[in-house]
Amino acid sequence: MARQFRYTRFCAVLPLCFSAPVFANSAPDHALDCLVEPSMVVNLSAPEPGQIDTVFVERNDRVEEGAFIAKLESSLELSAVRLAQHSVDAKAQLALRQKSVEYGQRTLERNRTLVKTSSVSKQQFDKIETEYEISRLQLQEQTERAERASLELDRARAALARRAVQSPISGVIVERYKNDGEYLEGQPIVQIAQLDPLHVSVIAPLSYRAAVSAGTKATVDIQLGNGSSRIEAEVHATDLVADAASNTFGVQLVVPNPDLSIPGGVRCQVRFH
Repeated sequence: MARQFRYTRFCAVLPLCFSAPVFANSAPDHALDCLVEPSMVVNLSAPEPGQIDTVFVERNDRVEEGAFIAKLESSLELSAVRLAQHSVDAKAQLALRQKSVEYGQRTLERNRTLVKTSSVSKQQFDKIETEYEISRLQLQEQTERAERASLELDRARAALARRAVQSPISGVIVERYKNDGEYLEGQPIVQIAQLDPLHVSVIAPLSYRAAVSAGTKATVDIQLGNGSSRIEAEVHATDLVADAASNTFGVQLVVPNPDLSIPGGVRCQVRFH
């Protein structure tokens, strides 16, 4: 009876022992359906609420990273910048305090010699020395005010910059949601899609898992209206968690598209090398 049990267990494991190497070394040999998608899609809003002054782009416009997309009404922020700039530029008080310190220092040095010969009383010299220290402290106070004014200017400029909306990526305007004069409170102004590079999404059978990984080369046939375009691609990533219900896993490939000749959202077929 024990001998029969060992034989049964051996027979159960034997197919796995022979089939595992064949599975690991076998490469997928037929095409799979796939979908070409933008590598990134951004619903762009403003960092703070406000009334839209101008939207600079229209649908299908190409934009570069950092391009200005829209500007909020910013008269208050602009006035704050001008006021802070005026405080920074107003250097007359600082120059006056500087001159007062220089004069007080010269007066103090002259009377320091005179007090030794009793030409100047100690009380008068003490007054001169005190006036010099006061002027020096006034200069220090004015210097600190100038530094605060410079910081206020930086803050005012930062607040003004937040009223301008810039594109975080290079891409194409897919949709424009807002117009000039509308009030904005967290809603997106435009949607931007990055089309270079493109991502190709594939749902592959789990049997492909051993042959497909990051760096695997593939041929992608993209279905266009006037035919198809065949390009070479490379696997960027594979899902680490498979779908148990369908016994599949996701694969993502990267396709270069510098001239934007391939649109996003089209169907394709991929064959892994």
